[in-house]
Amino acid sequence: MTVVVDFPSSPRGLIFLASGMMCSRDKEYLKKLAEASVDDGYIAVRFDATNSVGESDGDLSDSTITFAVQDLEDVISWSKINEWYKEPFVLFGHSMGGIAALEYTSKNPMDVKGLVLKGSVITGQLTYDAEKIKNPDGLMDWEHKGFKEYVVSSLNNRIVRIPWSHMLDRFKYDALNYAPQMTMPLLLIVGENDNVCLPSHQEKLYNLWSGNKEMHVIKD
Repeated sequence: MTVVVDFPSSPRGLIFLASGMMCSRDKEYLKKLAEASVDDGYIAVRFDATNSVGESDGDLSDSTITFAVQDLEDVISWSKINEWYKEPFVLFGHSMGGIAALEYTSKNPMDVKGLVLKGSVITGQLTYDAEKIKNPDGLMDWEHKGFKEYVVSSLNNRIVRIPWSHMLDRFKYDALNYAPQMTMPLLLIVGENDNVCLPSHQEKLYNLWSGNKEMHVIKD
């Protein structure tokens, strides 16, 4: 795995940034968030997930939430051997990186100071339901064929086949089950027109979360 660590002059905290399925560590929003974090005194750790579009090992066709969870766990474990490691830390996650951050938090709540989620997967079932509304024929075709084809611009317009097992893996994850037990601060950010990780999905998590929380819907 490839990892970039950005340091402020006087560190006072640590944040891990987990990207979405089709994003690398150098996606503009991740770089901007890392810059803002460093400006605020936080060491910012961003990485290319395995089975993604960045420089880490693996193939995008093998991408799953399970791998996203394992990648975040691996990066945090590696960080613990470095002298700059600090607990508790902040987790940021986008899409699959968001559910990975939620899963890590559910297992290690004392390690996490707060969560920032951007268009996060909340449950696998909700993403399936969104696909069914958005493109029911495409969803049926994906299951029938056993794969779905994407043209990935960041891989020089390479056609990648995502197997149906990717969707089946999503069903293992449901952050609503443990949200009522979570007491750390939560910031949710989502686009008004997001049709995969909908604002209504974020609201379900928001309503169940026990800690201090904010939700911001970006118009248009």
